[in-house]
Amino acid sequence: MQMNRDRNAEDADEVIVDRCLRDLAPRRAPATLEARVIAEIRRRADRPWWRREIAHWPGAPRAAVAAACAASAVLAWRAGAWIVAVIGGLSGHGGAVASWTRAAAGGLAAIHATLLIATVDLPPVWACAGLLIAGGLYAALLGLGALAYRALYLEV
Repeated sequence: MQMNRDRNAEDADEVIVDRCLRDLAPRRAPATLEARVIAEIRRRADRPWWRREIAHWPGAPRAAVAAACAASAVLAWRAGAWIVAVIGGLSGHGGAVASWTRAAAGGLAAIHATLLIATVDLPPVWACAGLLIAGGLYAALLGLGALAYRALYLEV
């Protein structure tokens, strides 16, 4: 009961402060503000293309960055396959090395096989549906997190 009275008092205080602030005359911006804003806009416009966002780069450098990203993805894929092969080769040797390398090789091989199925054998419609479902579940998780925060930590 005490908390409701405190909350009502806070609400009344907010109304009074809001009314007082709205009655104040609007403040004028400093006289130099316009000149500073325009100077900053010009400075940003005069930046070289490689200092701007990538969406504003010329087509050739953007294509080069896209090609570099694709090449690094291919290299990462091949490096993963190479690591699986190396660990698989180590698991043939005896001793303590064999036990953990067999487990690591099995796990990496399963990940590699899953990614191979997802990129080669999976129909595009299923991939899109999976992405949509994952996005929906992610949005639901965010919504439930916000709801839990409001319910547990905010005193409404």
